[in-house]
Amino acid sequence: MGTRATLKALQKYRNKIPKEVYRNLRMAVLEADYAYEGPFYNHNPITCVASFKAIDKIVTRYFGFEDGVIIKRGRKGPIVDAKTILIYETWQRGIFQSLYGIAEMFEGFSHVAIIYHLSRYKAFIENDKRFRADAIKITQLINKHYEKVAKKEQLVQDNNFED
Repeated sequence: MGTRATLKALQKYRNKIPKEVYRNLRMAVLEADYAYEGPFYNHNPITCVASFKAIDKIVTRYFGFEDGVIIKRGRKGPIVDAKTILIYETWQRGIFQSLYGIAEMFEGFSHVAIIYHLSRYKAFIENDKRFRADAIKITQLINKHYEKVAKKEQLVQDNNFED
């Protein structure tokens, strides 16, 4: 079964499966099957979603929003700023291999909206001091999170003994 046929079948049963399961399955079909060998990059759909949710949680806590507010539709200033930073960090860290993968994580988004937010990020970093300060602080928090995760993974690898 090809990609187009799989997507049609998935669309047919969309109302019969949970929304989160539908998103994960659709993303798995749209994403490539190979892994990029970077420090934290693994393009397994399950780990992509987990990485995205970890970054979403950091950004949400920083801005003091309720969980899930950023990925829903909304055009209020602070939510849009948080959404722009979340999209940029997701794209910059290579969590998904395509803009379509990032767009699937947001309600009502397409790859065009992702491109818009990436260009918006660049313009705001250059011109808005408050936005730049927020973006730098969030990047530092995400880097700390990744360092902590890397240390845990290293501890697990160190404790695995071969027979």
